[in-house]
This record gives sequence, structure tokens and C-alpha cells, in this order.
Amino acid sequence: MKARLFLSTLLICLPLLAGCSDTRPRYDDVRAEAIEALTEVEALIPGTTTPRPRPEQEPFGCGGDPLSGAGSDSAFYTGYWEVEVSDDLDVPGFIDKVPSSLGKGWETEDLGIPVPFAQVHLLKKSPKLSLTVEERERNGKKGIDLLVMSRCGVVEPTPIAFSTEAVKSDQSPRTKSPTTPASPAPTSSADARFPFTANE
Repeated sequence: MKARLFLSTLLICLPLLAGCSDTRPRYDDVRAEAIEALTEVEALIPGTTTPRPRPEQEPFGCGGDPLSGAGSDSAFYTGYWEVEVSDDLDVPGFIDKVPSSLGKGWETEDLGIPVPFAQVHLLKKSPKLSLTVEERERNGKKGIDLLVMSRCGVVEPTPIAFSTEAVKSDQSPRTKSPTTPASPAPTSSADARFPFTANE
């Protein structure tokens, strides 16, 4: 009798449990969304370009605010690309046209922080992310900096048998591309906005 009651209860509860499954995006997914946005903007730059992604940082925790939908297991991705461009490119003119070139699904946001160079801050509606495009010059060469911040995603637990210290390679375990020891990313006005939560 008890066995039948347990089985009946289990059959009733299973659909309810399935409906309560965690539907929040994973960190790897929001990271991929952010990199896709960087690639999309870099592809718009006319002429010859040389993108140089900065070393990736550890995921930044979103905190444990239940009202925002971001748990203590959530983090957001930040990406920083330095793009060398052709000497004849009108960088301010290009940056001014980026919003219209991207089209629907993007909007501009005024951060209210004056800067002495061309810059545009963009918000993507779906999936939510922020992207800043800035004029930059290094060693006398024209360049454009792309800084992206993803929405929050759940960080998958790292298996006990695997850790970053156990990786004996000069390649990044995520991107499989050459990388250098992580260093703090330069501060940008884009950092003034907190990342989007899973509910946005």
C-alpha cells in the first residue's frame, strides 16, 4: 500500500519538478553571444583589420539578488578587442554610423560621460548585452576598441578532477587560441553600466 502511494505521489510530482527546472542561460552561452556581437561589429569595419582580443578575465559574479533573477552561481562575461584598422579609415565617421549599420535590435545609450574621442555605447535588445565602440590610437596606428558585457549566466561547476592549474598548455581551455597571462583590462566608460540579469 505504501509503495503504491509513493509511486502515485512520484508520478504527480515529476511533471511539477520538470516545470521548475532552471531555465537561466549558461555562462558559456552568454559568452558566445558576446563574442558573436564583437565579431559582428568588427566585420563592419571597412578595409584591412587586425583584431587582437585581450586575455580573458575570470567570470565576474553577478551576486545573489533573487529579485534580479541572478543567483550566486551567476556571472557575466566581459570581452575586450583591440582592432587595428587601415590608415585611410575615417574612424570617427565609421563609429558614428555603427548604430544604423547594425540596424534593428540595437539602440544607443548616452552614458553621460564626456570623452575626447569618438565613442558610441550600444545596447542589444535580445539577447541582452552592452557594447562600446571607441576610437583608439596605439604606436601611431589607428585603431578601434570593442568592449562587450554580457547578461548573467550560470557558471557550471568545475569537476574536482579538473582545474585551471592542471592545464599545462599555452592555449586557452575555452577558446583554444594562444593566450597570455591575464592582466587587468583597461578601464572604459562602458564599465559604468552593470551587466544585464537573466530576467532581462
